[in-house]
Amino acid sequence: MVSSCILGCAPRAAALQQGTYESVSVTENGGISKARFVLGHISEAEYVAAGRVNVIEDGTVVDSNKKYYGFALYFLLDAASDYVRIETSYFDYKKDSGSIYTATLRYSSDEFSIAESFVFDCSEYSIFWFLEGNSEFRLTFRCVN
Repeated sequence: MVSSCILGCAPRAAALQQGTYESVSVTENGGISKARFVLGHISEAEYVAAGRVNVIEDGTVVDSNKKYYGFALYFLLDAASDYVRIETSYFDYKKDSGSIYTATLRYSSDEFSIAESFVFDCSEYSIFWFLEGNSEFRLTFRCVN
């Protein structure tokens, strides 16, 4: 007797890659000229101590070899001459996606303020969120080191 099993078309999990990433495109400027993020390995203790702020757990690792990263996001604002650090928090890996995390970002100054839920796609290294009227704000990145 021959038995077969159809597994379906589940997306391939895209693991996080340590490095510095710079934006190559920005849609709907919204006061942001460029962006950069840095992913760097950290220990589990550092991850826990951070309280889910500016850190991310690699959701593609399912065994005891968990990987943790610091996630430092910076925007170059139209109203600023240098990059500003954006707080990110509560990264949540969407298991069925293979590469999608949801999280929040926050920053406030006299010139610019943002508090949004956003999506981080580590297969394309892009982040995006939706503005009023359901228009999308997307930043796409490339690794520079």
